[in-house]
Amino acid sequence: MVSTGGLVGIVFNLVVSLLVPFAVYLVLRRRMTLSWRNIGIGAGMFFLSALVLEQVLHYVVLIADPVTAAWFKANHLAFAVYGALAAGLFEETGRYVGLRFLVRPTGNPGTAVAYGLGHGGLEMLLIGGLAQAAALVMATLNNMGLLDAAMGARMPPKALAALHAQFAHLTFATASIAGFERIMALALHIALTLVVWRAVELRKIRFLFAAIAFHALADFGAGLFQAKIVGSIFVAEGGAFAALVLVVLFLLSTRRAPGA
Repeated sequence: MVSTGGLVGIVFNLVVSLLVPFAVYLVLRRRMTLSWRNIGIGAGMFFLSALVLEQVLHYVVLIADPVTAAWFKANHLAFAVYGALAAGLFEETGRYVGLRFLVRPTGNPGTAVAYGLGHGGLEMLLIGGLAQAAALVMATLNNMGLLDAAMGARMPPKALAALHAQFAHLTFATASIAGFERIMALALHIALTLVVWRAVELRKIRFLFAAIAFHALADFGAGLFQAKIVGSIFVAEGGAFAALVLVVLFLLSTRRAPGA
C-alpha cells in the first residue's frame, strides 16, 4: 500500500509540474516583457536538443555500439560523467543557437527569462508532469490491488517487486522531493539562459562554456544516483542545488566585470 503521505506527495509533484511554469509567467510578466514567441522557441529548442539530438547520441553510444555500451555499463563513474557532459553540451549549445539566431529581443532580462521559462517549463511539463501522472495511476492501482494485473505483462517480475517495495516505503518527504527538484530545475534553466544570453550579447564564448560546465555539474549527481554510485536522492540533488548557487554567484560576479 502507498501511504496517504506518499499519495499526497505525488499529487503535490503533479500540481507543481503543471502549474508552476504558468504561475512564474504570471508573476514575472508584470516586471518584464515575456514574449510568447521566445517562450515557444525555448521550448522547441529544448525538445530538439535534449529529446531528439541528445537521444540519438545516447542510442549510438549506449545501445547501437556494443563496445561503448559494454564499457559504460562496466564503468559507472564514466557513465555518470558522460551523461552529465552530454546534457550540458546539447542543451546549452541548443540554447545558444536559439538565443543567437531565433529569439526576438524584447529587452533585458525579459528575452532570456522568456526563453528559459520555455525551456524549463516544457521540461517540467513533460518530464515532471507525465512521470507524476503515471506514478499517481500506478500508486492508485497498487492500493486497489490491481497493479500486478495491469503491469505484470509489461514488467519483469523483479522490476515489479521493486516497484511494490518502493511504493511501500514512499512517504511525503521522499515523494515530494521530485516537485522541489522540478522547481529548482526551472530556476536553474532561467539562470543558465541568462548566462548564455550574455555570451550572445557580448560575443564572448566563455559564457557558453561556463553554462555547459554548470549544467554538467547540475546533472552529475543524478548520474551518480542512476549509476548506483550514491544511494540517496537527497545527496544526488545536491549537485543541482550547488550548480544553481554557483550560477547565481557567477552572474552577480560578472555583472559589472571589466570587459563583460
